[in-house]
Amino acid sequence: ELTSSLVGSEMCIRDRDGYLDSLLFSDVSLPDCSWVSLESKVPEMIIESHMVVQPEIIIPTIDTTKHEELLSSLLNEHRNLVLCGPPGSGKSMTLMAALRKSSEFSVASLNLSKDSSPELILKTLEQHCVYKKAASGTLMLPAITGKWLVLFCDEINLPSLDEYGTQTTISFLRQISENHGFWHPKSGIWITIENFQFVGACNPPTDPGRNALSLRFLQQCSVFMVDYPSNKSLDHIYTTFNYGVLKNIPDLRGFVQPLTEAMIAVYNSSRTKFNTSQKAHYIYSPRELTRWVRGIYEAIKPLNELPLLGLIRLWGHEGLRLFSDRLSEEKDRTWTYNLIKETALHSFPHVDVSEALRQPILYSDWLSHEYLSVDDEELNNFVNERLRVFNEEEINAS
Repeated sequence: ELTSSLVGSEMCIRDRDGYLDSLLFSDVSLPDCSWVSLESKVPEMIIESHMVVQPEIIIPTIDTTKHEELLSSLLNEHRNLVLCGPPGSGKSMTLMAALRKSSEFSVASLNLSKDSSPELILKTLEQHCVYKKAASGTLMLPAITGKWLVLFCDEINLPSLDEYGTQTTISFLRQISENHGFWHPKSGIWITIENFQFVGACNPPTDPGRNALSLRFLQQCSVFMVDYPSNKSLDHIYTTFNYGVLKNIPDLRGFVQPLTEAMIAVYNSSRTKFNTSQKAHYIYSPRELTRWVRGIYEAIKPLNELPLLGLIRLWGHEGLRLFSDRLSEEKDRTWTYNLIKETALHSFPHVDVSEALRQPILYSDWLSHEYLSVDDEELNNFVNERLRVFNEEEINAS
């Protein structure tokens, strides 16, 4: 028999075996009305190598499962939604995944900016809707009969304020939501809009260039906070990605887990040490990990074999490109190189890491048809020779 208990600030469920799980990550199974962990509902996913670079791919985790189920239930109730969270937290991907679950919706996507106006929203609506005369007046209906039009407004809090402190674009959306219609700017007649709802995504209003949405608008919406994935979810996501990447090199498949752990360790340490209070461009999100994986994939895609030393060197090169090149001070770049080296020593203890990460770490496809590690002296000689040939051609041409 299940009993509930309050642990800290979270309600939890305890079964006969003493298993403890947060209600936030539990669901009720019907029709037997038993508690089940959402983790058991996360589907396993194995991807092929080419799927690593697909922008729309989503690796299911307990976070995405929870979000998609909640969003789907509210979308099916035709509620307006706004997802708020830091950049790179997967707001737009989560919303689109929830929308794709139902064939009832027709989606119109719109990226707002500080210069967006109500006319842009009206133009978008007219592209996806039709006007229809009725006894009650003029109606605007989705062009596809029987479907609901969902207007997806990305960066919904970017439109700038007017002289009265109002976001006219947001006020237009609020009017449509509250009154189910709007006054047409040209004809001056009232247009009743049916089978319409909107969803939005935005960064927190504390970020540069953002504006706080009015409370009168927010009362028309359900607002969700979408944070970065937990370390457990990150490990699951990028283990799946790295397994797909290393399918090209069967001898390296056994190093998927240490490779993933090393990437997440470098990401977490860099994110902790550097932030936007130091420099505006010191922004870290899981997108860095995705770029890291894709950089490794693009390098090894044409290769038939690669030694472990080569994988570690490539891993280090892509990590320095992402985390070191953005840093403005030499001491910070040195710190990042040492971090990558120490992480490699911990994750690959039986490998000569000093040789694998011997500086300078240079990769190029100039000396061959493949993106490989190159010696700086050979690369320097090649560039000088190319410059010499180029200069001789210029002299001959003149």
